Amino acid sequence: MLADLLNKGKEILAASGIEDPEREVELIVRYLAGVAPVKIKLLNGVITEKQYSRCIKAFACRAEHMPLAYIIGNTEFMGFEIICTPAALIPRQETELLAERVIEYLRKQGKQGSACVNVLDIGTGTGCISVAVAKSVEDVSITAIDVSEEAAGLAQRNVDAHGLSKRVEVLNYSYEKIVDSGRMFEVIVSNPPYIASGEFAELQPEVLKEPKLALIAGDDGLKFYRMFSESIDKLLRNNGIIFVEIGYGQEAAVRRVFESVKFVVNSVYNDYNGIPRIMELRKGLR
Repeated sequence: MLADLLNKGKEILAASGIEDPEREVELIVRYLAGVAPVKIKLLNGVITEKQYSRCIKAFACRAEHMPLAYIIGNTEFMGFEIICTPAALIPRQETELLAERVIEYLRKQGKQGSACVNVLDIGTGTGCISVAVAKSVEDVSITAIDVSEEAAGLAQRNVDAHGLSKRVEVLNYSYEKIVDSGRMFEVIVSNPPYIASGEFAELQPEVLKEPKLALIAGDDGLKFYRMFSESIDKLLRNNGIIFVEIGYGQEAAVRRVFESVKFVVNSVYNDYNGIPRIMELRKGLR
């Protein structure tokens, strides 16, 4: 029955144009039927009719371009397993670079003898950035906010799953609410929505299954950078640092938005394809 399931899954996924049907079928069977990878390779795993049926339904969903991470319920982010549901954007490889830059900065601060650093994660989604940072740096206290109640709940699940509830506080807050709270932070990190509304329909079919709230940012994709530029200084302590992810071709525009209110761009880091992806900013003289 296992061999039949694997073959049927590969046929279904290949027919729908999935790039690596063998790998994805094996992951679906592993997570939904509980068959160990070695047993899948040896074709000696035992599955029930219920598990068989469950996997067939999952193959059909994947054939309709439901993201694999939503089907199996998790993905990996910087080596950490992150629970995924349609409540939040699926963590991307590019966002690992954002987390890595934050971690690198915090580790340098630690070597300089800095006390516990307060970090704000705006639009936390799954909570992947907060989890990765808190697991990688000890002297850090993170506040992770999301305007979506469902996303904030998912982030809390991930924080709890990694035993970080004492160091990562998840709040169902809008950006405006955290600004009005009077709280301040040494480091602010955000992977905000940055897709222009007119470009949404052109995205990959899998991306169209993810929450629009986490993707679309007005007519030009710059809505949230403008919002940050108008009031983020109220959240940032003196000598504080901001790290934001930016979209393809947005470096010059995002730079103008922040420099117009006297922020200084410290650095811009490219992603694995050589595309400017991470911007590091600080307050300038006013």
